Amino acid sequence: MFRSVLSFVLVCTTGCGSAVLTCHSDSDCAPVDVCQSSSCVAAARPPDAGRRDAGVDSGTDDAGVDAGVAVELDAGLQCTPRTCTDVGARCGSAADGCGGQLSCGSCAAPETCGAVQANRCGCVPKTCATLGATCGFELPDGCGGTIASCGAVPDCGGGQWSCDASSRSCRCAPKTCASMGATCGENLDDGCGGTIPFCGAGLDCGGGQMYCDQAIKRCACRPNTCATLNATCGTNLSDGCGGTIGSCGVGNACGRFQVCGAQLSCICTSTVDAPDDLFEDTNCDGVDGDAGQAVFVSMLGRDTNAGTMTAPVLTLTRALSLGKRQIFIATGRYDAPLAWPPGISVFGGYDVAWNRSSTHAARAVLRVPSTGMVIDRLATPTTFERVIIQGADATVSGAGAQALRVVNSGNLLTLRFVHLASGTAMRGMNGAPGSPGARGAAGFQGENARRGVPNTSPSGGIGGLSAGSGSGQRGGNGGAGSNPDGQWGSGPFAGAGGWAGCHVAGNGLNGGTGATPAAGARGTSARDPGAIDSVGLWVPPGPATNGAPGREGAGGSGGGGGGKLTCLAFHEAGGGGGGGGAGGTGGNGGHAGSSGGASIALVLIASNPSLTGVSVQTGDGGNGGFGGIGGAGGPGGAGGAGGGGVGWIDPFGTAIQSGMGGWGGRGGFGSAGGRGGDGAPGGSFGVWCSGVSGFAGGNGTTWTLGSPGLTGTSIGQRVNLFGC
Repeated sequence: MFRSVLSFVLVCTTGCGSAVLTCHSDSDCAPVDVCQSSSCVAAARPPDAGRRDAGVDSGTDDAGVDAGVAVELDAGLQCTPRTCTDVGARCGSAADGCGGQLSCGSCAAPETCGAVQANRCGCVPKTCATLGATCGFELPDGCGGTIASCGAVPDCGGGQWSCDASSRSCRCAPKTCASMGATCGENLDDGCGGTIPFCGAGLDCGGGQMYCDQAIKRCACRPNTCATLNATCGTNLSDGCGGTIGSCGVGNACGRFQVCGAQLSCICTSTVDAPDDLFEDTNCDGVDGDAGQAVFVSMLGRDTNAGTMTAPVLTLTRALSLGKRQIFIATGRYDAPLAWPPGISVFGGYDVAWNRSSTHAARAVLRVPSTGMVIDRLATPTTFERVIIQGADATVSGAGAQALRVVNSGNLLTLRFVHLASGTAMRGMNGAPGSPGARGAAGFQGENARRGVPNTSPSGGIGGLSAGSGSGQRGGNGGAGSNPDGQWGSGPFAGAGGWAGCHVAGNGLNGGTGATPAAGARGTSARDPGAIDSVGLWVPPGPATNGAPGREGAGGSGGGGGGKLTCLAFHEAGGGGGGGGAGGTGGNGGHAGSSGGASIALVLIASNPSLTGVSVQTGDGGNGGFGGIGGAGGPGGAGGAGGGGVGWIDPFGTAIQSGMGGWGGRGGFGSAGGRGGDGAPGGSFGVWCSGVSGFAGGNGTTWTLGSPGLTGTSIGQRVNLFGC
């Protein structure tokens, strides 16, 4: 048994089973193995599966062999070689199982033996990867088929990119100067990530107007334009490329005072430009007038500016300090100095953009005080043109209002299209009323009669005393002694004395009232229009006078003395008459009114300016002040009372009475003071001349005068030219 097993092992070791390193079919392997990938590997066997062991009885089952005991074989068993069919080989070489090799034939192209399965004909299609292809369409796969595409669609992206048939990879064909049709240009993109250093002569194409047109990479001529030529004028100009430029500049022409110069820009034909009535810019500096000779003043300016057309100043004070002989002033309102410096001319009519026109609205207003602006002692010609000189209204009682004063300047001043306007003058003040007179002193009472002294005459009272001539008159003495009748009082209207009588004597009569004299005379009113002083200021006329004071009233006359009582054995003196009252003092005269101011647009002293198109306007003259009324006269003093008589009852029961003195007369009223004189009414004067002869008002002058002043029935003057 042992020998048989050993013999089997030896047989398998040399011709079959797992000892065979290379297999082509399962028959090349041990019965428990299978051929996989040319190697025998153990196969999973189902239970009781029969063994396929070459040289073993097919009826023998492995189950009849004890586990772990080898089958006892005849030691003399021979190995029978297998055929290609036995081993399932259809091509190539295969082991015959007995140590030999079988030749099982070849395959027809494109199949090869073992390409898909060992010892079998087959073909494995090639792929893009096995071909190393990154591009191409319909590539043969080596098995009779094709690969639709390797890479992008379109192939390699198209354009300069294409698929190299030999390497089956994308290749970029660089552009050339010729392929691009380029005759110029530098560092041109060749389309494949590289550059062409230059084509032709490079970018300069010969220089000048020749250039490389980058769109077509060819040399071209760049035509000149008005801008590249810096041309603002000219016609049919060469463009440098064989063509012409029809015209440069608006309207194909320069301005009226310009020509097209060699530099193809407009140049002025004149360097002179004075402001003119046509508003022409003859020196082409952008303004009517010579901008280089003037200071520019505008309401949009600032006094920190230089005073040029593009940087104007704000005030005339600043403009005058810059030392130029002309001032160009834009529309607006400006404060003028009290005195204008000689030799500096002013030109208006400009708007803020320095366009000039003849409209009244374009004129600048030069504001001057109510005394006006003075131009004194001109030594060089000076012009004011297209401005308004506006004087302020007077603010002080009786003050005049003026606009412009020209003094000692001969014919060196020119006024052209200037509006001169003086303000309204102030009215004069009314005079204050006179103060009233004082009351006269009262007369003194007459002496009373005393009982039992019939021979002593009671005295009449003295009149009221006055410092002037209006003292009252003395009263008459009462009747007594051998003069039984009472005395008359003193004065022109004295009271008569009372008659002596029995039982009742006569009373003295009252004295008369003193006379009132005539009122004081009225003051003299002013009448003349005033005057002009040496610097052209208006001076009011001489003042009106105050009213005369009233006079003192006459003193009252004395009252008559009372008559003596003479009745048998009964005698008593009569009372003295009362003294007259003093006259009242006269009232004081009323104060004079002051004169109204004059409104004067232009004052000329030893000056004869040239006027063209000037408009003259004045304000109203001031009314004169009325004189004050005179003061009332003082009332006369009261007359003194008459002295009392003596009265008693006689034995017969009858009342008896000596005469009483009469009352003194009241003093006369003082007369009223005279009314003060009225001030002169102010006039309205267009031009007031002093030391000027032959001034007629100029060419085209117009006049608009205000109303003259009034005082009662008096009226001031209103004239265009006064003293000219």
